[in-house]
Amino acid sequence: MRLSFLLSLTSIAGLLAACAADLKPAEVSRATDDLLVRRFDSTSRNSVVAHWRFQRGVPGHAVKPESLILDSSGNDLHGIAHGSPVHRAMDFPGNNLALRFDGEDDRIAVPDHEALHLPASMTLEATVQVERYANDGLEQIVFRGDSRAGFDPWYLAVDAQGRLVFEVTDDQNETSILRSPRALPIGAILHVAGTLDDATGTQSLWINAERVATGHTKIRAIADLSGPDPGIGIGNWQIAGPQSFCGTIDEVRISNIALAPHELLTPFLRPQ
Repeated sequence: MRLSFLLSLTSIAGLLAACAADLKPAEVSRATDDLLVRRFDSTSRNSVVAHWRFQRGVPGHAVKPESLILDSSGNDLHGIAHGSPVHRAMDFPGNNLALRFDGEDDRIAVPDHEALHLPASMTLEATVQVERYANDGLEQIVFRGDSRAGFDPWYLAVDAQGRLVFEVTDDQNETSILRSPRALPIGAILHVAGTLDDATGTQSLWINAERVATGHTKIRAIADLSGPDPGIGIGNWQIAGPQSFCGTIDEVRISNIALAPHELLTPFLRPQ
């Protein structure tokens, strides 16, 4: 991984602080999210660590490089856009925009934070529409890691065969991986999720709230990352890398518990 592609965390933090101080649209976004939680989410809001909804933009227009991408969870884990992901109109209840990633250099980078360590239970979820599968390797949906090889605490991705992948890695670089038995259909709008229940060790993979793979593991995610450039990536690694997602991503939400199927954000895909 090339460090020259990454803004320093200091500059990111400074930009976030400067932008967040004058972001009245965030109040509108949070009001919408309050309605969303009341309608769709029976889980305590305290379990939601971060939620990126991509609602500030105009359909068909690219996000300007280094623009702020709001976290609507209330925890202010905002990200920075890299490349030029494009806002796309989506017809979901409570949500009319998503971001299309070009599979080249589009990504969202979020500075690492203690709330994102998830050393016990977790849920990673998003709504996606895959346009093509990678020629080799993975296409990242949401990822946490640093610039070392391996030692990536968790990620949700699509592999070169089109299968959904959920991986958790511990501090010994031991991994627990689940893959969907079939490829995600090209062009289909799908809700995808990975859950890990610390109490039972149950790790599960979900598509549209249907469990498609499960297993039991003693692996728990690394909390503190000791390598350079720790952070979260949406649509790629936390820095520029070869695992770019080609397609649309929306409603990326991270929780610090293993959500039940009815608690996932699948109402976006159901008639109201």
